[in-house]
Amino acid sequence: MPNDNTIVSELWSKFAEDRKAPGASSWMFAPDHPRIRKKVYDTYLDGLDPFSWCRRHMPNLPARHGLEIGCGGGDLAVALVDTGMCKTLDAFDVSVGAIEAARDKAAAKGIDTIHFYVSDGNSIKLPRHRYDFICCSHSLHHIENLEKLFEQVAVALKPGGLFFADDYIGPSRMQYSDGHLALMNRLLECLPESKRRSRFADGAVKFHVERVPIETFLRIDPSEGVRAAEIVPIMRRRFDVEVIPVGMSLLYEVLIGIIHNFEPGDPNDDAFLDLIFEADRLAAQSKLVEPCFASLVARPK
Repeated sequence: MPNDNTIVSELWSKFAEDRKAPGASSWMFAPDHPRIRKKVYDTYLDGLDPFSWCRRHMPNLPARHGLEIGCGGGDLAVALVDTGMCKTLDAFDVSVGAIEAARDKAAAKGIDTIHFYVSDGNSIKLPRHRYDFICCSHSLHHIENLEKLFEQVAVALKPGGLFFADDYIGPSRMQYSDGHLALMNRLLECLPESKRRSRFADGAVKFHVERVPIETFLRIDPSEGVRAAEIVPIMRRRFDVEVIPVGMSLLYEVLIGIIHNFEPGDPNDDAFLDLIFEADRLAAQSKLVEPCFASLVARPK
């Protein structure tokens, strides 16, 4: 019987392989589309991508040494070194396949200053006062032992070091309220069936956003959203945290699995995406839905 880490590793190893596909064929999530990505950056992050946005908080660049938690296929890790944000970097992930993909990506760029390794954020032990900054992108919501991880992050940062994260902070295990689901489904209904062909269902039409039973998460990915709603409260026990909501409380679930159907630059497709984005923004502004995604800047207390 495979344990949880084996299930998670195999799932995200396959994910890393799928993400190697060219162009829109690898798109799964709303921010994969350049129009959605740009609108998020322009609306919530002063026109900066999260990488550039976090750079503005770093007083001394390049940093001597950084760490990425849950590095996946290595895109961010490679960018951190390739653009000169840090000289050397450690980066780990629980997925063996993802680490293999990350090593290949760094090698293809001729980068040999990143140490990729397999480890579990729930049980990681980090060296004291080693890192100028620690970052993670959409990995905290896969961590169950947040208390242990944040303790280790606080220990591992040098004095004056910073902790950055972009993550899902919505309902744990994506157990959205009935009202939240109703708004998502109203948006989904605005799209023609040709734009709702799901890559997760062999091209079948996506008719509903449904609340996934916890039993399904435990079977497919026991780590998914495990304590997402607790990320910020637990982080605040050890850090002073700035939370910058970045929207997507509706559109993320609406567009998951169907975003590849929207052709960049097509006027009709752009109009549909703009409609969904604006509805998402207004729902958040009116507090009809709680923030589900945010960028976080944390400084140890």
